[in-house]
Amino acid sequence: MYETIYLTSHKSPCRASTFNVDGTLLATGSADCSIKILDVERIIAREVRGEVNLTENGPDAQHPVIRTLYDHIDEVNCLAFHPREQILVSGAGDFTVKMFDYSKTAVKRAMKTIFVSFFFSDLCR
Repeated sequence: MYETIYLTSHKSPCRASTFNVDGTLLATGSADCSIKILDVERIIAREVRGEVNLTENGPDAQHPVIRTLYDHIDEVNCLAFHPREQILVSGAGDFTVKMFDYSKTAVKRAMKTIFVSFFFSDLCR
């Protein structure tokens, strides 16, 4: 049985999620066209403190969401972390594949966009 310990603040349902190679980060993509990168240790710390099912509201230095990325104009439906670099790749219903450098805290837009002529549903295949 699964238990919900954290709800992201996406405004629409999540359509994709993935962990980075070492399991320290979780990325979620939503029908609201946004991507959130979460710190797994902060999620676990909230569960231990009993702060279950929290969202992004309110100032909190230990908030699990460390980046929110915006650049798609349709729902995000697949995500993949680069195995060695701080790059997240996303595919969406807008027929684009975007690459985000999440090492830069101020960056909210993609560093590279590739336009494709087909619908992406899985970047790992």
